[in-house]
Amino acid sequence: MHHPASCATARVISARIVRSTDGGPIRNIITGRHKKPTGRYPAFKASGRAMPEESPAEVSVMQICEVSPYVQSFLAQPHRLEIVVWGRSRPLVYFPDLEMQADARLAALLDEHRPFGLAALEWPPRATGSGHLHTIVAEVKRPGDNRLADPEYRLKLRLAREVYQSLGFHFAIIEEGRDITCVDGRTLRLIAYHTFVKVDILSRSSRWRTRRRWIS
Repeated sequence: MHHPASCATARVISARIVRSTDGGPIRNIITGRHKKPTGRYPAFKASGRAMPEESPAEVSVMQICEVSPYVQSFLAQPHRLEIVVWGRSRPLVYFPDLEMQADARLAALLDEHRPFGLAALEWPPRATGSGHLHTIVAEVKRPGDNRLADPEYRLKLRLAREVYQSLGFHFAIIEEGRDITCVDGRTLRLIAYHTFVKVDILSRSSRWRTRRRWIS
């Protein structure tokens, strides 16, 4: 499925977003060629899909999304962005780590340069109440990422930001040291791991009877 997009810049001629036909991740990053640990994270806010992940930092961001009162849904490896640049025979191809559908409040906090973890878990939540969701596209970075020293990769990120902004998307680079470690990871994991737990009426009434006996 193709979504054409244009971007007002001297470098970019055109760009398009390519999504999976089944609505899931565009690619499976778990291959035998990877030397780094990879895995899958079952995500409640991704319709129960097992999301591909390449690092503990990505898992932490997914858990923040699961717990956040602002994030309605998210998807890992959501699409492929193809950017056609003047003077290049082949387009620049970019795969973002995550795409979120979130309340406008979260996008506004990120525009104010609030750390992602603190913004997404702001309490008490102050949703806009308008029902309007913003698309937030995210790149997750760990310390020592050698790609940041590559001018080609930095160009790709800069042009990707321009394309997303032209579409009204918010593009966020989430850094582990600044945006993830600012939250209590232990509590976050405890909450996130219980997102699939269901408490029926019998369980609730049984718990209430137990509590009444304990009080009396």
